[in-house]
Amino acid sequence: ADGPSMELILFLLANAQMKNLMFICAYRSNEVGVDHPFADIMTKVTESRGEFLAKVDLFSLSQEAISQFIADCIGMEEVDSVKELVEVIYPKTMGNIFCVMQAIEELVRKNALYYDVMCFEWRWTVDKVELANQVGADVVETVKSKIKGLSVNIQNILAVMAYIPCSVDVSVLKELLLTDDALNENEIASLLKEASEEGMLIFLAESGHYVLAHDRIREASRGYLGEKEDHDQLLLHMADVLQRLGKGSKMEWC
Repeated sequence: ADGPSMELILFLLANAQMKNLMFICAYRSNEVGVDHPFADIMTKVTESRGEFLAKVDLFSLSQEAISQFIADCIGMEEVDSVKELVEVIYPKTMGNIFCVMQAIEELVRKNALYYDVMCFEWRWTVDKVELANQVGADVVETVKSKIKGLSVNIQNILAVMAYIPCSVDVSVLKELLLTDDALNENEIASLLKEASEEGMLIFLAESGHYVLAHDRIREASRGYLGEKEDHDQLLLHMADVLQRLGKGSKMEWC
């Protein structure tokens, strides 16, 4: 979050007069060191209102839980039947459920894991070593590989949304896109739904907007855009559009 947002959070959390309000702050402990602004906030809140503060450490899922998850995903009743898959996926994901889902999808994309329409079940015919070779160790690279398999229009939408810290209206997204063929709002809405079905976006029912489903998808989208020649051109276009919208009337663009 930006500096002013951090200051607002500190003001609200440390305010002794603030009652009947619960804040849930989530962060990755390995990304928030002692010199991080959020760590400073938590130190100050602990000093002022420590009796109202509870810290819960969430750990990755166990191998047993991942085994059950993978078995459920591919319709296997017996956990032992997916033992080979688990022995490949778990060491590379360490129980992170998002990484596990991406690993399964990668195996399906590479046809190492496939649905046998004759037997009506999921199967894999390669050995464990070959399965391991098909699963990337870097989840960001795995997501980038998935993005490359999506349509160009969806790739463009993800690239734009990767640089927007919040959700945007379809009309604003239409302005931000830099494409050869202009898309109308109905076409963009359809593409957003398709990206959601691919697990890249989440639909927020309250606002009617879409947001990226995970920050690793944001990182992968930025990385994929960085490989393209029109990277700087798109960022300049987005800056021009946002500046123009900011100078307009009371239009709420995000």
